[in-house]
Amino acid sequence: PRIQAQKNSKKILVSNYVKGDLIPTRKAFGQGLVACGHSNNAIVCLDAEMKNSTYIELFEDAFSDRFYQCFIAEQLMIG
Repeated sequence: PRIQAQKNSKKILVSNYVKGDLIPTRKAFGQGLVACGHSNNAIVCLDAEMKNSTYIELFEDAFSDRFYQCFIAEQLMIG
């Protein structure tokens, strides 16, 4: 992905997808989450041992200090 500046001078990642590209939805979700993380430092990610399926591991790689592994205890993610 490439970086593009917005009006408020924050940077966000913009995908290089081309119309017709076959991209798994979950991969686009992970990449979108990383783009959001670049634009807002308040965004954190909670995971219930699904990071490899949902591509949330991309967020963990980029922002390990804002990634929380809750393991298989989804009720802890809500509380």
